[in-house]
Amino acid sequence: MSTKRTRLVEVYGSLLNSQEREEIAKIGVMEEVGKVERREWKLSFDRQSSRSGRWKGEAVLNFVFTDNQEDVYYTTVFEVDDIAYSKVMEREMGSSMVEKWKQGRLVKKNRYRPIQLEPSRYGITDIFIIPQEGRKIIPALWEDKYVNTVWTGIKESYKQCPHQMEVNLNALKRAVEESNKTA
Repeated sequence: MSTKRTRLVEVYGSLLNSQEREEIAKIGVMEEVGKVERREWKLSFDRQSSRSGRWKGEAVLNFVFTDNQEDVYYTTVFEVDDIAYSKVMEREMGSSMVEKWKQGRLVKKNRYRPIQLEPSRYGITDIFIIPQEGRKIIPALWEDKYVNTVWTGIKESYKQCPHQMEVNLNALKRAVEESNKTA
C-alpha cells in the first residue's frame, strides 16, 4: 500500500459517513485534514444512482455553485494517496467513465467529474460534481437510504462542530425539499 499522499479531496455527501469510507481505507490512505466553508455553493439532487446495491435508483447529491452569498455548506477535506484517489474516482464516476477521463475522452455531461475548487487554507482541492449543463433535478425522499446515509455522515463528521452540523443538516433538508418542488 502506498503511503504517499498526493491530493486533497473535498467531500459533501455520502463519503462524510465513515462506513462509506471503510472500503477506501482498506486499500489506500484517506485521512481527514479539516473543514472548509463554501459560500455560494449548495446541495442538489441532480442524478439518479446507477450503482447496484442499496441506493440503486435513488436520487444522489451534487454540489452546485449558486453565486448566492446566502448559500453556505461545510465540506470535509481529505488527504489521499493515489490508490485512495483512484477508488474515490471510481466510486463517484464509475469505472468506464474513469477510463474515458484518463484517456482525455469526453465524459457524458450528466456524470460526475473532478474539478478543482479555489484554494482553501489547505490548498487546491478536487471535488466531484456534475456540471451545470448536466444537471437534472431528481426527487429525493427522507426515507431514501442515500439521504439517511448522508444525514448520518453529517451528524458523525460534524459532531465536534455543532454550528457546521446545523448548517449542513439544514442544507440537506433544503435540497430534499427543492428536489420535490422542481422535479
